[in-house]
This record gives sequence, structure tokens and C-alpha cells, in this order.
Amino acid sequence: MASTRAHDTEVRSNYEAFRAALPGLLSTNAGEFAVLRHCEVVEFFATTTAAREFAEQEYSDGLYSIQEVTDRKVFISPRTHAVSSGRS
Repeated sequence: MASTRAHDTEVRSNYEAFRAALPGLLSTNAGEFAVLRHCEVVEFFATTTAAREFAEQEYSDGLYSIQEVTDRKVFISPRTHAVSSGRS
């Protein structure tokens, strides 16, 4: 598992990359959950559970984040991997 600082940096960087890509993603993947790693969207999933299971299996160092493809404003904590709409 990566250090807390490395994880926080990854989540912040991924979120900025996600925000930049969001307009295009809304037209193709609205309502899905994107797994991001190193500022790139790796895969989309229908649920946070599926996204988290994939990410945990693929990235044991914990350096990933999960974002819902939505135009709603969300709060993201550096300690969080996912922003959930309540679907799991």
C-alpha cells in the first residue's frame, strides 16, 4: 500500500484529470463509475462495488480513485476512493 501522501496526491491529480475529461464522458458514460490511475480513466463500471473490486485487484498499492460520471457537484476527500450516489 502506498503512503498516505502518495495516495492523496494520486486522488487529487486523478480528480483534476477527471474534471477536465468530464464534458466528453457525460455524453458516453453518464451515471457510470470511472476508475482512474495516474490521471487516466482505466475502466467504467455500473456500480461503485464493481469499480472498487476491480481497482483493489488491479492496484494493490492503492493508487487509484473512483469517480461517478455526473454533472452534480461533489465533495471529494483526499482519503476517499469513491464518490457514491448510493448505488453499490
